[in-house]
Amino acid sequence: MKKTVVLKVFILAVAMVISMAAMTGCESIFGASEGLVFTSNGDGTCYVSQRVNYRGRDKKIVIPSVSPNGDRVVGIGEKAFINYDMREVIIPNTVTYIDDFAFGYCTKLKSITIPDSVTSIGECVFSDCYRLTEINVDVNNENYKSIDGNLYTKDGKTLVSYAVGETLIQSAFRKPNAEYTIPDGVTTIYGGAFEGCRTLTLVNIPESVITICDRVFWDCTRLKSINIPDSVTIIGSGAFKDCTSLESITIPDSVTSIGEMAFGGCTSLTEITVNENNENYKSIDGNLYSKDGKTFIQYVFGKDAAEFTIPDGVTSIGDKAFWGCISLTSVTIPDSVTSIGDLAFCGCHSLTSVTIPDGVTSIGGWAFAGCTSLASITIPDGVTSIGDRAFSGCTSLTSINIPDSVTSIGSGAFDGCTSLTSINIPDSVTRIGVWAFYDCKNITFIVIPDSVTHIDSWAFAFVSCTSFTIYCEAESKPEGWSKDWNSSNFPVVWGYTGEE
Repeated sequence: MKKTVVLKVFILAVAMVISMAAMTGCESIFGASEGLVFTSNGDGTCYVSQRVNYRGRDKKIVIPSVSPNGDRVVGIGEKAFINYDMREVIIPNTVTYIDDFAFGYCTKLKSITIPDSVTSIGECVFSDCYRLTEINVDVNNENYKSIDGNLYTKDGKTLVSYAVGETLIQSAFRKPNAEYTIPDGVTTIYGGAFEGCRTLTLVNIPESVITICDRVFWDCTRLKSINIPDSVTIIGSGAFKDCTSLESITIPDSVTSIGEMAFGGCTSLTEITVNENNENYKSIDGNLYSKDGKTFIQYVFGKDAAEFTIPDGVTSIGDKAFWGCISLTSVTIPDSVTSIGDLAFCGCHSLTSVTIPDGVTSIGGWAFAGCTSLASITIPDGVTSIGDRAFSGCTSLTSINIPDSVTSIGSGAFDGCTSLTSINIPDSVTRIGVWAFYDCKNITFIVIPDSVTHIDSWAFAFVSCTSFTIYCEAESKPEGWSKDWNSSNFPVVWGYTGEE
């Protein structure tokens, strides 16, 4: 009986995958490499878009050269095998491209061979494949080659991916390959090239390197020292993010661009030093600023200070400037600041106090999301919009005053503010986004002024709210309100004039 039930479940799972594939213009194959989903390009070719793990874990995946519909398989799509448990994959020589994150986080993958047909490989293709010890390339490939098991472009100018894995001996005796020297002649370190490497403590970058792309050393947790040569002009977003052993770094005068969160989550980093001749950036007390001092770019996470004062003259707090800094309890923002960027203080769990000055006109998306200790905050009169999820997950926030200047409340702006007991919506507001007050379960009522012409779906969906009433100044539901604006079907009083 048990075998019959299992077979029925299996058949149902297969039917569901085939049905979903049909609806999305995909096809699926079950056989030598069960669960591969293909998407047609409409020209007799297709690519692997997904791997559906319906039957457990496979040690070996064989990608066919032709799909069940007869299309030639020419590509492996973005995130096609992401986070999948496999030890080996066979790529046919019909494949010409491998997209971003195609094999990202495949933590069991040990080796792979790139066939001679491949002409394009995306960024972060082997990110965090921490058992991958060798990337092989067919000797006849005209675009890529392998040097000591690492992937480079054929001309040797781009380091595409470092095989980040430990060998069994290294793992058993905890003797990582501590140092790696990038060969002379390399000009670009490709996106995610070293991502997830937990063995290296030192990387030597030659003077030939010009570009360090996005996420290059992301999560290289043992990396303690790295030199950035004077040749480098670009440091990409998240380039050194979560390098938790990195204690200091020097930006040479040649650097003209640094991406957001380049040094975010570096919990041991106490100082970012910038060459005084750099025309674009400078360091003040170890933190990173634009040369003119008007943009605060990155707070160094290794400082243990509980309080921080942003210097006068700063006008903009950059995206993700303090993201994930758990030591700070208080930040003082000067009157000169006019904008707070996306995710600026996101995840600052210990932050209890922050004062937003009157000059601020915009609060970015996720700006204070996840600040679980923040009990109160005052939004100044100059703010016109509250970004998506700006205060999402601020579970200690009990009250907030929205000024008359605000015209838009973003999607999920107060999502998960479970301690919020009251909130006012001024008559300047015209738009309330999806999930704006989702799970604000301790609010008992809210008044919506007749200025609000647009409310998205589930704006007031409270998961466990037992008593809540919506008072609307409008006589009836305006045309611009979603049919699901009150998806929880709370009591609504139309034509509210201020008297219950």
